[in-house]
Amino acid sequence: MLIYKALKFVLFLCFLFISVLFQAQENCTNAIDDDGDGFIDLNDSDCECVENENLIPNGDFEQYEELPSGPEQIHLATNWINPTNSYDIHFARASYHHWDAFTQIPAYPYPSGKGVVSTQSKLTSLANGGDQTYVDFYKDFFGINLDQALTPGNTYIFSFFIYRLNQNDNVDWPQLDIGLYGKNGNLRNFDLDYARYPDFHEDWSELTRVPFYPKHEWQKLSMEFTVEEDITAIIIGLASGIPYTYYETFGTKILAYDNVSIQKKSEDFILEASGAACSENLRLSAVSLGDFIPTSYQWYQDGVAMVGQTQASLNITDDMPEAYYSVRAMSSTGCRNSQAFPYILSDIEFKYKMEVNDQAGSVRLYDIWNQSDYTYSIDNINYQAQPVFNNVDVGEGVIYVKNHLNCIVKEVPYAIFKIYNVITPNNDGMNDTWYIGGLQHYPDTKVSIYDQLGVQRYTHTIPENSSEFAWDGTNKGRPLASGEYWYLIEVNDGRTIRGSLTIKRN
Repeated sequence: MLIYKALKFVLFLCFLFISVLFQAQENCTNAIDDDGDGFIDLNDSDCECVENENLIPNGDFEQYEELPSGPEQIHLATNWINPTNSYDIHFARASYHHWDAFTQIPAYPYPSGKGVVSTQSKLTSLANGGDQTYVDFYKDFFGINLDQALTPGNTYIFSFFIYRLNQNDNVDWPQLDIGLYGKNGNLRNFDLDYARYPDFHEDWSELTRVPFYPKHEWQKLSMEFTVEEDITAIIIGLASGIPYTYYETFGTKILAYDNVSIQKKSEDFILEASGAACSENLRLSAVSLGDFIPTSYQWYQDGVAMVGQTQASLNITDDMPEAYYSVRAMSSTGCRNSQAFPYILSDIEFKYKMEVNDQAGSVRLYDIWNQSDYTYSIDNINYQAQPVFNNVDVGEGVIYVKNHLNCIVKEVPYAIFKIYNVITPNNDGMNDTWYIGGLQHYPDTKVSIYDQLGVQRYTHTIPENSSEFAWDGTNKGRPLASGEYWYLIEVNDGRTIRGSLTIKRN
């Protein structure tokens, strides 16, 4: 009898252990936090499909030289570097965050273990006669030297968790971008100027940027990228292009990071986008390549399962929220988690400068905010990543600018001027005016005519919303005499065009 009771007790303990064990496992496909750790589905590290190693050493900040005792101690996280000599880059361990940023809004539990880092970016000011004039702002970054170089010819996935840390701040922030910068060389502490973005420094370039809306919760973000040269050191932080007005309106930006990763992309499973959000036909499709053959799919919105969405494709409709959409494919040999597609409508206007070379027949746009998710075309058919067009025909045209959702966000008119050097203003209907097509698109452009002695005989400034420019060879209604003249065109984009003009009246 005692043996029977003992056996029943042992069986009860086994049942209890198995129940707890199953309760502690994340399901990954049901939009529920099964294990109660605060992270749902793909946001839980239990749901990772581990295919390739993380190329960032200590990307989860779990290895440390000693516990942090205060701020400014990112160097205590093994391998990590403070590249800007900033006092606002922090390393924290659970129960060891002794500064305002982490005591204002507790971010624990963390996505991975007990270690995280945080950065601040903020305006600085100088007193000027009692007034505070903004003159610059801190740009905090954290960096590391890689054990293995990123190499051209491969596609990589940059991913991380991020959390907004601002006390008593319930204002919705606008879109921000997190930048990943790299160089072929060694990174040391205090290498960079805190007041400049890394790509302003020699040898550093932007590898990719990830758009997001900061929230008081952990978000998992990711983006694919390639490199043009070997990259042996990286820096992470807010990307360039944030207007000063953002800081004036929304104040200091404090962000925490965890589980930072760069992985080489597997080539046997990808996510493809077709159509366009603005045409309401954006479609995401899971594409299997090589030997990986999926038997089932599950789609996710910001890492949380979209219950019932289990097909190989997903239509993004205009009633769906802005979010990161991804798909998980399962097969008899394992699983694959796709790259997340950012269905985010940027509220940062595309601002540009344009450079036109009439002699070379080239047109180039300069994106002032240095965004990297635009493509460009001059025929609205063939799009390219670089905003440079060579061997462009003389005349007027338009550069079409599309965002990552395949929507045209800007149409930029340009003109490569063909300037004739003879006019015959005799009212015979042929060459009666000096016509320069496209000049009306350049308000404040100044056109001047000089005689052989250098005396100005005519001048005109192109107004806003002007009609086409055509000069009839007169000045204030009086015809200029036949002869040789010189013209000077000072275009508002910086071009200065000079040449000769002959007026023939007979």
